Amino acid sequence: MKDHREQLLDQQNWDEVTFINDYSSLMGYLYMAIKGLGFLVLTWTTVVLLGGFVSMLHSKDFWCLTFITLVQTAGIFDVVLNEKLRYIVDALIALFGVEFTCMLGDSDPLLVNSTRFVFACIFLFVQILVLTVVLCPLAIIYVFGILMSGGISLWRLIKHDYSNPEARGVAPNLPRALDTLYYLAVLQGVLFCYRFILRLPQNTLVKKVVRDEYKCTNSEVQVVSKYLYETRRGCEKDPSF
Repeated sequence: MKDHREQLLDQQNWDEVTFINDYSSLMGYLYMAIKGLGFLVLTWTTVVLLGGFVSMLHSKDFWCLTFITLVQTAGIFDVVLNEKLRYIVDALIALFGVEFTCMLGDSDPLLVNSTRFVFACIFLFVQILVLTVVLCPLAIIYVFGILMSGGISLWRLIKHDYSNPEARGVAPNLPRALDTLYYLAVLQGVLFCYRFILRLPQNTLVKKVVRDEYKCTNSEVQVVSKYLYETRRGCEKDPSF
């Protein structure tokens, strides 16, 4: 596979290689834009709003900003939805694997005594309860947090009821600061959706171009897909990769 990839790298004048490189560069720039907006939103919420206007915020805006801050803290490190889904699935498989091991131990499954089986069932029930109550909401926030952040921001922009009758003093810049934050979060959500949509047809495009134009086998299609994946991941770290 390495030899095939090096051969592809040497064929920079191929239309297919140019397409892959341009596509990967676009995905890399979108990744950096989403991540940069995440840093900006996180800084804006913590320093400008929660730091300077926290006593003047309406309760709805306070909790919205708190949620957005939580989402951005996790989202700025990785905005790749497929990678997040894979991490969560691997974690769930590992969790249930541990439960299965605790239940059976080193003994034959048919020889497990009733006391040990009861304790294992109780332990398994507690773990499922924790998974349902705590981990599932956190997993949903981790995977779809940027979309939820954009949706909440769009809702607050539509409502636009920023005034807090219980606040002391007047903060004429507070509505502008909130508008700026919510617009940034909405823009981040739009870019995230756009990037996700662009990723959907990439495997189909590779198969169509490579298989239809050059009649390649499945193994050769996988080589091109691997090259596309590695190039895209490299451009996400550096668009000039």
